Amino acid sequence: MKQVNFESLIEECSSYKDLDVIVKSLGAFNLSKAPQTVQKYWIKFNYKVSNNSDEIIGGIMSMLSPWGGVHVNSLWVSKNQRKKGIGARLLKKVEQEGISKGATICFLETFDFQAKGFYEKMGYKVFGTFKDYPKGHNLNYLFKNLVE
Repeated sequence: MKQVNFESLIEECSSYKDLDVIVKSLGAFNLSKAPQTVQKYWIKFNYKVSNNSDEIIGGIMSMLSPWGGVHVNSLWVSKNQRKKGIGARLLKKVEQEGISKGATICFLETFDFQAKGFYEKMGYKVFGTFKDYPKGHNLNYLFKNLVE
């Protein structure tokens, strides 16, 4: 049997259509092994906060998985607006939105120089850490049960 040279077959994904095929194919496989637990999924929960000058001073990007988990991809608050409750309100909004759609857990990752302490104050627990990534820092993975 002739051996295939896979290196010659690898191509750069050149379009969103290509990526869509990959993502949908992986999703179909995953759902064949672990059926969805929420009625609608891959719902985006994205919110922003603007000041009186219509400048964005904070925002959150997150998504509901088929298995009832909300993944917080990004949460940011402008440096001069921190410690005013904006981040907490954004995170609570996403948690509540998730719960209303059947979510049972919320999870995220944060570097040690970002907001680990903030998330812990919000009830999140560390379940894993990549030490010395990037060099001299740690990447922490946290979760919170949304229903007890």
